[in-house]
Amino acid sequence: MIPLQHIAYQSVGLTLLKEFIENEQLSQTNFFRLDELLAITGYEYRQGRISKEEIAEINNSFGRTFLEHTLHGRGFLKPNGYPGDYLFLDRIYTHHISADPRYGIWDQYVQQNGAPDAVRNRKEYFKHMVRAKAKTVSRLNVLNIISGSGRELEELYDSVTDQNIDTTCVEIDEEAIEFSKELNKNQLDRIEYVHSNIFRYQTEESFDFIWAAGLFDYLNDKAFIKLLRRFAAWQKKGGEIVIGNYNEAHNPSRDYMEILGDWHLIHRTEAQLLQLAKKAGFSEDEIHVSRMPDNVILYLHIQTL
Repeated sequence: MIPLQHIAYQSVGLTLLKEFIENEQLSQTNFFRLDELLAITGYEYRQGRISKEEIAEINNSFGRTFLEHTLHGRGFLKPNGYPGDYLFLDRIYTHHISADPRYGIWDQYVQQNGAPDAVRNRKEYFKHMVRAKAKTVSRLNVLNIISGSGRELEELYDSVTDQNIDTTCVEIDEEAIEFSKELNKNQLDRIEYVHSNIFRYQTEESFDFIWAAGLFDYLNDKAFIKLLRRFAAWQKKGGEIVIGNYNEAHNPSRDYMEILGDWHLIHRTEAQLLQLAKKAGFSEDEIHVSRMPDNVILYLHIQTL
């Protein structure tokens, strides 16, 4: 028997959200209403008052054709087997909006969310850091982990005149590698692609800059520490590791991601990131956390002395 309290909560969150999706035409003027309904539903879901099965039923309201033609649908369907695949993120980078108004308004809704903005800012953060580091060394050796579409590399190499940046991309998705190779076809002499799970990746090289911005918020603490220790073995003396992780204290897109996107990340605080780095063997004076003004993604920096 379902408790009456559970039924009441369901009627507040799931019922109103489903009614909105089925009966209202989304427009820029009612984005706020969808945000409100997602916030209600997201709160109750994280309180354990709504089941995953009930959440999954919401997306049945959209229909398969809609899901196959929208950013939202690609995020939910996960055609490559994992959330936030290379093409989904590349469409975020390029501000993709469908020309069909039935789908375009939902693309607009997704694109104006805080998390897509943070993803675009993350790309800018990477480019800024690499350009700055390239000015301080004769040759900069970069390890780009879960390199995805390679859009940040295409923009990076197009923006620098010095030819002193070499990048090794480790990516498990072969389709992503092929996409990135085509996008960066004029830079293949400076980019090496390795098709590998990062936990199985082996190298004798050492790197000035190790970047992993879309991985660690999928790892539990044990895997986080284990992989960070592996990074330490690949880090040049004086080199820097930067880990991106969504901020537990501030992700305005979390309700959308978890309720409509079935996209669940391990959010962490600054204190948690610093503690994990210490458990991985780094000293307090080697680590710090930074952020962009949006404060959605935290960046754990580890620089050996």
